[in-house]
Amino acid sequence: MDDDDMAAMEWAQQSTASDSNFVVLGDSAEWFPLMTDRAILIGPWGVEWEGHNHYRHQLGLYKRTSRCPGKTCLTKKLISNDINPDYVYVPKGHYTVRGIDEYQKPWMREHLVGSDRYKLVYENEGAMIFRVREPMEPTKIPEDGPQPV
Repeated sequence: MDDDDMAAMEWAQQSTASDSNFVVLGDSAEWFPLMTDRAILIGPWGVEWEGHNHYRHQLGLYKRTSRCPGKTCLTKKLISNDINPDYVYVPKGHYTVRGIDEYQKPWMREHLVGSDRYKLVYENEGAMIFRVREPMEPTKIPEDGPQPV
């Protein structure tokens, strides 16, 4: 977690309703609830008390979602797991997932900004926060032809 994460979390705490739910990509998710007093919907922290299977599911979902390269992957993960956040927190550039270095490609921002589902509400050099404008419901993706990213 760096100064950009701290600034984004401060914005979330001051600018979102106290009952807002977030999906936070990357290891900043571990600190997000403490720093913002907001709930995260994906992550292994605190679910170990609910049993090994639930913990493993949350850990796997956190890792897979945090490594999504684009909007379609992110949206599919949320829909298929019935996760309906108010906001999605997306790191920019280098970040970590369980201590492993990752790199968020610039097209993630482009695809989310160009989407009807996500609205950019906060951005700094290292993080973006998107308001989810539509509920996470299945959308038809064609079997043939170009696939959305």
